[in-house]
Amino acid sequence: MSTISACLIVKNEEKYLRECLESLKGAVDEIVLVDTGSTDTTVKIADEFQCIILHYEWNNNFAEARNFALRHCTKQWVLYIDADERLLKKSHTELKAIISNNINKGVYCTLKSVDETGGRPNMMKYIRLFSNHPDIAFKGRVHEQIFESLINQKYQIIDSNIELLHVGYDISLEALKLKANRNLQLLLKDFQESRDGYTAFQIGQSYGIMGQKEHAASYFQKAVSAQNLPAVYMAHSLRFLAALELEKRHYKEAYLLIEDALRADPYPPLVNLIASKVQYQLGNKTKGANFFRTAYNHNKELLSAKVVRPFEIMAAEEDMILEGLSLAIQFHIAEMFEFLLREYKNFASSNGKQGFVKELLIYDKLFHNKPINKIEVFNLLKSLNDKNYQVLIPFLKNFRDTVIRNEFIESLLKKYPGNKDLLELKAEWYEDIGKYEDAVDVYTKLFEEDLENMVIFLKMTSLLIRLNRMNELRKLIDRAELVFTDNAQSYELIQQLKKKIQHLYASE
Repeated sequence: MSTISACLIVKNEEKYLRECLESLKGAVDEIVLVDTGSTDTTVKIADEFQCIILHYEWNNNFAEARNFALRHCTKQWVLYIDADERLLKKSHTELKAIISNNINKGVYCTLKSVDETGGRPNMMKYIRLFSNHPDIAFKGRVHEQIFESLINQKYQIIDSNIELLHVGYDISLEALKLKANRNLQLLLKDFQESRDGYTAFQIGQSYGIMGQKEHAASYFQKAVSAQNLPAVYMAHSLRFLAALELEKRHYKEAYLLIEDALRADPYPPLVNLIASKVQYQLGNKTKGANFFRTAYNHNKELLSAKVVRPFEIMAAEEDMILEGLSLAIQFHIAEMFEFLLREYKNFASSNGKQGFVKELLIYDKLFHNKPINKIEVFNLLKSLNDKNYQVLIPFLKNFRDTVIRNEFIESLLKKYPGNKDLLELKAEWYEDIGKYEDAVDVYTKLFEEDLENMVIFLKMTSLLIRLNRMNELRKLIDRAELVFTDNAQSYELIQQLKKKIQHLYASE
């Protein structure tokens, strides 16, 4: 009868370790746990479960720590797992069936990451189970891989339905950024040596989590340029680049990038979501709706495990609904709005949010430009949170009642003072009521944060002319010339604008 070792490397994992070890009961014959310097109760918990406890001096290299653990695994098979992961009970039977065969194998398992905080659960296929052999070794300081070693030893690689649940990313954004920064330093060292596309992709992901979008874009470009990057990683790299161009309102560039992403891999929900947004901005409502429906359906397939892919990033169900509602409201797509409102009601009812269903009826009023009263305003504001408040912003752009509109904007800005869309709405409101100086102040703040935003630049230009602030206008245009030097279309527009207002400078 075949036997199996589970191996872990840990440090200060008292929060997660007990549940991990509980999930291994009855599935493995020994647990080899390598501690790299815990100062909490990690080692004590491991001792309770009769783990083989080894101590290892951490040297910023996950592969070397994994290999140290491997050398102490005495059973015929090895399952490697992290403290913030759990082997699902339903997978025990299949695991035992696979190891009953003594042929040297590497086995793909599904790793599902929970991310209720960020709303971006993901699913990946990794080889986590393999026949033990003294010549097998991991490679990579972080996101360590064993595939190459197994292939070199002529292992058979097979798929399985074995599932691991990863809960380590279901943490606050600040904690996630710290984890990403730790990984980043190791990945950058790896990239200096390897220059491979997969490592560049992971660096881009880390920078993305940390909010450093331009650095992320630089490495996603490197990933795209690398040879032999798997199609799904290519698609997600291009999707990030397209989303960045979309954010800058460079719609042509975004279109070209997302088309390349779809050619690389047409399945990923987030790729189809960005394709939908691009098509809507280009005025292609039918294509936009079709891409969103594809994104929505594929996302549901992945969340329900009807489809399993080697790697995929999903959106939480509520987040995908909210993304669609925002698009439907912004571009006034009635059929899409009605469909997603029904989906949201079903989601709210099945997730213990029955009270929120009443607020959704107010969304319906807003969409059809029906008046709402003060009580409804209060109830809607009370129901808003970090996830759903963005849906209200497209409503506010076309809301007829300017008093209630501004009340919403002011209330939301108190909670989300840095939201660019809300600030832009505030500046537009200042324009509507003739407070042009205040509008310039807000637009200036927005332009400083996004120098490539041509729409904000043009609004500032118009207001400065209206206010006869020619010296500031000249400085703004000179600065914009430098910013848009590499963007031929925008640069030409600035030159035309410069010629048109030349006489205003002369009359100063």
